[in-house]
Amino acid sequence: MLSLLIETYHCLILTLASVYKTLSLALILLSLIMVAPLNLKSLFLTFYLMPNFTSTKDYYNRVVSRTVSNDLFASNVSFLSFCSYLYTLSKTADLTSKLKRSLFYGKDCEEFKCSPNSPLSSLSDNASYIHTHSDTIHALLGLIDEAYELLENIIKPNDDNTVQNISELGDLTWFYTLLLKSMSASKPDMSLDEFLDYVRNANMTKLMVRYPAGFSTDSAINRNTSSEDQAVSSIL
Repeated sequence: MLSLLIETYHCLILTLASVYKTLSLALILLSLIMVAPLNLKSLFLTFYLMPNFTSTKDYYNRVVSRTVSNDLFASNVSFLSFCSYLYTLSKTADLTSKLKRSLFYGKDCEEFKCSPNSPLSSLSDNASYIHTHSDTIHALLGLIDEAYELLENIIKPNDDNTVQNISELGDLTWFYTLLLKSMSASKPDMSLDEFLDYVRNANMTKLMVRYPAGFSTDSAINRNTSSEDQAVSSIL
């Protein structure tokens, strides 16, 4: 009986010691958080104390919801200005599409050809970076082109463009994947999914510095880009 009491007492002491150690560490950690700069404090609270996420992708979706503007300031933009912008954008998108088709699909396009008497030669003779980064350039031109096509479908009044929207989203996904594949060449030890998580983590870090308490119009307009860049650099 005595030996059982001693063993129980011993277990109780060990348990109390473990709890004391855990509480001590927690108090030290909380003390560090209290004196840390706001951006580091928010990063810690956001990344380590928010529960219920299972992957970087799931958590990134939560961060996007937390840092998106839920307001529309339509009174800030006149209807005429909006239509004028869309017209200018349509011209830019059309030229982007022609450049993409000419540069990567071999389609002749008069807008981008040099005249016979021009002192300028073709890109083949002047822009080695085109060859070095051809997939990246192809992807970016494609994203500009397809993004406008999707925008054009969305703003059409009284049209059900579900099929077209899904089709354009598919094209955007294709070019986005091409962009990731080309940019991931800088990290040859990573798979494409690992590289995407790497990019997401960098973006989440920047967003947590920009919006420590969630989205606000003031934080969106008055950004401390040097602090954002410093935070991103610290995890890369």
